[in-house]
Amino acid sequence: MILNPKGVIMMAVGVGLGLSLAGEAFAQPIQDRTKLQRQMRVIERITSQILVESPYFFVQESEPAGAIYLDGYGVVLSFNASLVEKDGWEWPWKDINVDHDEDGNITIRTKRDADYDDEEEAELIENYRTWLSKKGKQQERTYERGKQEMYDLLTDYAESLTRLKDNEMLTLAIHLKRSEFFEESEIHHLVMHAKMSDVRSLRDGDDIEDILHIEEY
Repeated sequence: MILNPKGVIMMAVGVGLGLSLAGEAFAQPIQDRTKLQRQMRVIERITSQILVESPYFFVQESEPAGAIYLDGYGVVLSFNASLVEKDGWEWPWKDINVDHDEDGNITIRTKRDADYDDEEEAELIENYRTWLSKKGKQQERTYERGKQEMYDLLTDYAESLTRLKDNEMLTLAIHLKRSEFFEESEIHHLVMHAKMSDVRSLRDGDDIEDILHIEEY
């Protein structure tokens, strides 16, 4: 049995894969099991290296990716990530804090040595809304490029899991966190999975997105 050090697999199972960790085990012959373990370690290392160098997904660990094999299902590769913050997107007004509730109402709170009249406060709120909108659009672009980076990963390396059977699955499960875009969009998990027979049927120039089942929630 291969355990995921992050425990993120629990999230992937909750997507509706219909799996139970209580019964996870290798049922393959020892020779196949050993080879699959080596292949899983390789794709873990490749994924971790891509993430550490990614200009889109931000990870805190040097080896963020973990893989697990579930008998009768396949391999789940998972990691935690937030978005890389681009330079210049720090909240620029250092003497105020901004609160906004679930209804979109915004309240400006100033530090004791700062004083704004009603007109100035209204202008600050409008500036904040504009800044937040631009930052959200930039984060959305970063997220979409990060997803493309994961498509490329699966395109290039999914077939390296040669010990997986055609009827087994490869799943990539990402726990998304610490981003205003994820909070506003209510996206906290990204899951991509495909049957290995479909992966192996791809030819040069085919788009892996056509065979992936993708869930965001």
